Amino acid sequence: MVYAGNGSIAMPAARAGDFTLRRASLDDIATIAKLLDGANLPHSDVALHIRNFILAVGGNRVAGVIGLEVHGRVGLMRSLAVDAGFRKQGIGDRLCQRLVEHAVRREVRDLYVLTLDAEAYFASRGFRCIGRSLAPDEIRATRQFSSLCPNTAILMVRFLGTGAATATA
Repeated sequence: MVYAGNGSIAMPAARAGDFTLRRASLDDIATIAKLLDGANLPHSDVALHIRNFILAVGGNRVAGVIGLEVHGRVGLMRSLAVDAGFRKQGIGDRLCQRLVEHAVRREVRDLYVLTLDAEAYFASRGFRCIGRSLAPDEIRATRQFSSLCPNTAILMVRFLGTGAATATA
């Protein structure tokens, strides 16, 4: 990953089977919204964080998406969705892996995710459940935490670097 002089992130392409992983742009908003709608995930604030969204693209079709909100040394993984016709091909795993790499390069130490039904999936990728009351202020201030995701969403964290927070369940 290279930071361009204008502050944007130049993200090199990576192959995911027959899919290329690439950074999303504002031109992708409608496609991302449709994919997130299909997964019953909120998307009203995607444009605010579009520079940290990654797409899995095959030909001219977007098969998956994932996003990151960066708040200093804290990050929020969000909007992981794979089109139903492309599931069970490892696309979600590759998107997660790329997002974690991106977060590390952005110097995120603590990566959080809110989920309603994917606790086991994220646990198998190094996340652990913590009480919502232990969320740092940066995560509490996000729209995902404060209003877009229901209060029943499970908060999980994965520590990415030294100096990481020591939240406990």
